[in-house]
Amino acid sequence: MLSITKVHQYDIPCKLGEGLCLVGANSCWVDIDSNLVFCSDGAEVTTYSLASKPSVIYDFNDYKIDLATDVGLITFDREKELEANCIGFPPYPPEINSHEYRSNDGGDCGEHRLLGFMHRNSPQSYTGSVYKISGQNYTLLDSNISIPNTFVTLSSTETLVSDSLTGDIWCLELDASGALKSKKLWASLKGESPDGGCRVDDYILIAVWDAAVIAVFTIEGEFVQRLSVPVLRPTNCKFDHLSSQLWVTSASTGLTPNQLAEYPDSGKTMIFNLRTS
Repeated sequence: MLSITKVHQYDIPCKLGEGLCLVGANSCWVDIDSNLVFCSDGAEVTTYSLASKPSVIYDFNDYKIDLATDVGLITFDREKELEANCIGFPPYPPEINSHEYRSNDGGDCGEHRLLGFMHRNSPQSYTGSVYKISGQNYTLLDSNISIPNTFVTLSSTETLVSDSLTGDIWCLELDASGALKSKKLWASLKGESPDGGCRVDDYILIAVWDAAVIAVFTIEGEFVQRLSVPVLRPTNCKFDHLSSQLWVTSASTGLTPNQLAEYPDSGKTMIFNLRTS
């Protein structure tokens, strides 16, 4: 069993915090709705305003941030505060109409870089998609998913991808060429919305939107427990193996005044000590 204790929070409220990425002792995350990117070196947070709408941080250092936005993969120059097309990557596939669809979650999963897309206004009516990105090529892996989230690596060929609309969590297995070999139901949170997640040793942790919890599973997909967090809409979690700490982003968008009063830290990014017992 796992337990968490909050040790720190960044009092920078996000409307829709997401895209969390940890590199060593440094962290980076986004506010999708406000077109903002935040970078922390452990002591200070630097905020960058983008022209495009960010959703996923793939990698970053002191000089640049590689991320997915609603207009394509970009590299953000931290010194000049300029956005540029990511070297070696073309715009999104032509079937991804940026006026109707935007990037959502994704990640470097095993040997592959993956990215999910969702319909901007009506994900209940229009399905999204998951692509593998390699060089100049986008390979469609799944077009039968509404709101792709989670993107947790199980193995070099297997990745967990949730559909936040249905509550289903799928295991996508890729073959040696990077094509989809199989899609199998791994677990399901029927009636709830799994969001971003991470792996902690032999556990899979997934934030659950509108439930104020992080759901914990075994790597085989067996439900273990729910870890309570002080925000109604946790959106993502990542584990810092060096400090044994769990980072959690959250959202405040769409909450009623009563919900905000009950969960006043909604939208903030938090750090928890994580322990096994």
